[in-house]
Amino acid sequence: MKLFINCVLFLIELHDLTPDKLNNTKNAEIDLIFFNRVPKVGSQTMMELLKQLAKRNGFTATRDKASSTETIMLTPSFEENLVEEILNVERPASYSKHVAYIDFEELDYPEPIYINMVRNPIERIISWFYYIRAPWYIAERTKLFPKQYQLPSVQWLKKDFSECVLKRDPECVYEPNERRGLGDHRRQTLFFCGQDAQLCMPFDNYQAMQRAKHHVETKYAVVGSWEDTNVTLTVLEHYIPRFFTGAADEYYKSANLRKTNRNSFRPSVTEEARQRQARHIDRQLDEHELDNPQIIEVTNNRPHNHRNHHRQHNKSKRLELQLPLKTNGNAKHGKHGHKGGKHHDDDGDEEEYDDEDEEDDDDDHVHGKHGRKEDVDDDEYEYDDDELYSADALNNTKKAEVDVVFFNRVPKVGSQSLMELMQRLGKVNHFVHSRDVGKPHETILLPPPKQKELIHEIYNLTRPRIYSQHIAYINFTQHHMPRPIYINLIRDPIERIRSWHYYVRAEWYYRDLKAKLGDRAPKMPPKEFMEMDLDTCVKTGNIHCQFNQMQVKNPAGDHRRQTLFFCGQNKKLCMPFNSKAAMQKAKRTVEEDYAVVGTWEDTNITLSVLEHYIPRFFRNAKTLYYEGKDRLSRVNRNNVTRPISEETRMILSKNLTHEIEFYEFCKQRLYLQYNAISDGKSLDNDDYMLIPDDEYDNEEEEE
Repeated sequence: MKLFINCVLFLIELHDLTPDKLNNTKNAEIDLIFFNRVPKVGSQTMMELLKQLAKRNGFTATRDKASSTETIMLTPSFEENLVEEILNVERPASYSKHVAYIDFEELDYPEPIYINMVRNPIERIISWFYYIRAPWYIAERTKLFPKQYQLPSVQWLKKDFSECVLKRDPECVYEPNERRGLGDHRRQTLFFCGQDAQLCMPFDNYQAMQRAKHHVETKYAVVGSWEDTNVTLTVLEHYIPRFFTGAADEYYKSANLRKTNRNSFRPSVTEEARQRQARHIDRQLDEHELDNPQIIEVTNNRPHNHRNHHRQHNKSKRLELQLPLKTNGNAKHGKHGHKGGKHHDDDGDEEEYDDEDEEDDDDDHVHGKHGRKEDVDDDEYEYDDDELYSADALNNTKKAEVDVVFFNRVPKVGSQSLMELMQRLGKVNHFVHSRDVGKPHETILLPPPKQKELIHEIYNLTRPRIYSQHIAYINFTQHHMPRPIYINLIRDPIERIRSWHYYVRAEWYYRDLKAKLGDRAPKMPPKEFMEMDLDTCVKTGNIHCQFNQMQVKNPAGDHRRQTLFFCGQNKKLCMPFNSKAAMQKAKRTVEEDYAVVGTWEDTNITLSVLEHYIPRFFRNAKTLYYEGKDRLSRVNRNNVTRPISEETRMILSKNLTHEIEFYEFCKQRLYLQYNAISDGKSLDNDDYMLIPDDEYDNEEEEE
């Protein structure tokens, strides 16, 4: 009777779980498969299959570079660098790497299509135990990594797994919640739980399992298993057709594919050892059942398995529930997702596992990551707003490793005024301000060697110092150099475009350049260009006033991309105009790296925040600003700037959606920083600062 009731409940649940509800492929924002492959699950076979499918379906199959050790848990900078490396791959593509789950969305990057494979946890542990003792594995490691790999002792090589478990050899002890043993890949849940070491590293931990389940349920398109080969291939074909069309055909026509790195060296293991092992990895088994349930009699009439029956009715039997019951050519879901097609009935053939060539992990080589402060309770995370928005939490100055302020100034935001103010502050606060040498054209994006050269040039100068240059954000840490204090200014994107349009049409601008650069100065353009007003330029669709979404080819020199200066030096990610991905990266950079991003639209707020968050350099900033306000507010003023019509503003706003969102984000953060230091009250009569300064509208700067 109990079995009958459970089956009825399961049928009701099955009725509610439609292909569309089980389809996470539609959540993907880019044409990219991210296969963060679990070790010892047959992932080499999947990678080989992806290579064959790449030729058939027109995508690129890529993986990380071979290494003597795998880094499963990443530091924040390593994590971000890896994501950027992945997003740099020419798409459509697949990218495979042994690494714990990375939340692209949390890092403000476009979300890929997540896939993975699982295997019975006991079988994985046994597989790893004999895999690293296989003669061919040792020979290969010695050949590939002669300096790093140390030959093991004969005694170690002759260990028997059953004996190792029953005698409680330290190598075969698996205690709940222990943190050691990352190198033996005992934690299958870790690859789905994620990069929070505090939560995900404790072995066979309930919270880690819950987080892993949550990610499988909400993020992964498919988590398959070679234990159910045809089910896995069918689900992949139907839910990710862009990449996996013809997967079963490719798999079965290649005999070599099904024998990738098979380990014939592995002996049998006693049932007693298996049972003892099972008692110590309960959560790992639970996670395995989530992804690959044994009961599938409802979907394809296979025999019922009574083992761990309470687990079988887990809320999310994803793989078997994803298997299409009835398919038709009209079933399509999402951008890449489920479509109807040929169904490969499971023939009951249980695929042997490939003991593939996985890189060994040693705990000494695995990088931990400090997770966010969290109260974990059934995947509900609460944050203390007071902590999030405190002055300390909003203070990135403390992250700086050197007494250098890096002002990678955005054009047309009034950066000349700030440079003049910093020049004066240097005399009072005892630091030096310097800038790059003037040139006919600004180079916003630099190749990596040139970035490093610029960093060395800056750090070879005396300190403390502020250095200013029109250039996109450079990640100093990525170049293994000390982190500076990052600052910048922003401005309303429509006003920046208006400002730039008339700035490059001012005759004095070309006379100034001629006086500074001589023969290297650009010549004055034709009269038609010089007299073109912005309203006419936009309405007629003139080549200088076209704002095509995601366009890369138009030069960075017209400075339409304010986000570029915060997104960084990755051209593929940051150059597409009005790109959501570029905006998200820019937001994250501001949030993580910039001490202050101010605006002259809120003069006193900006000066107050600079004074409080970077006192070493900006103490007395307001006093000096207002002492020299007449001069500072007239730096490179452009008297030929004209107003624009409301119609033009509307057209521009529709084409600058993500640029405007980023601008508003920066202003909101500035207000939060101000509120944190003022406790909601004004500082030194700053109440009037929200009134825009009319003089700012005409403020221009030399490039």
